[in-house]
Amino acid sequence: IWAASQLVNLIEQGHTEIPRTLRFAPYDLLKALGRKTSGREYEALRAALSRLKATTVQTNIRADGLKKTAMFGWLDSWKEIVDERTKQSRGMEITLPDWLYRGVLMRGGVLSLHPGYFQLTGGLERWLYRVARKHGGMQDSGFFISLPTLYEKSGIESRYRQFKYDLRKIVERDELPEYHLAWIEETAGGEPSIHMVRRSKLHPTDPAFRWEHKRDRRTPIECL
Repeated sequence: IWAASQLVNLIEQGHTEIPRTLRFAPYDLLKALGRKTSGREYEALRAALSRLKATTVQTNIRADGLKKTAMFGWLDSWKEIVDERTKQSRGMEITLPDWLYRGVLMRGGVLSLHPGYFQLTGGLERWLYRVARKHGGMQDSGFFISLPTLYEKSGIESRYRQFKYDLRKIVERDELPEYHLAWIEETAGGEPSIHMVRRSKLHPTDPAFRWEHKRDRRTPIECL
């Protein structure tokens, strides 16, 4: 998710040559992910990259007007340059697989993420942010979705009643970056719905309103 988001940022900034290989400082990546920067975290990062390199997935690929089912890995390769004298890392490189790279380049294939996304600790919260980012976008009126529909889309294994309880708690905390969630109790189908709207689109007097600030969403990377 992080790597794909970096490529989307390059596209949004007008770069015409988008690389499959990214070079970055592991310290910057750990900070972007909200992790500590101890030696243990560096080792965990290396282990995670090794797992991604070894993991294969089956996926549906949309490209050139066709839908294909295939199995690929999450990473083509990764490497790290280490100073032999100081044992300090001089940078890492990751090369994305072609299927993921092509998916990113497709218009609307991948969306950039707010840095605060990586600070979210709950899987449901992260998923809700992605739903809001995809469907809420920059619409002035936001996006409405019923709880039963949201439950079906989530693929979550818990019962609907538990999902409803957990979701209500998330709405009450209202901590998602960029997007405000509102619980709408009365709907035509008899079930509640959720209103997802960008905070900057709310009235300035609304407590959930936040100004939209220009910011660099990227971890510093070098295009290869």
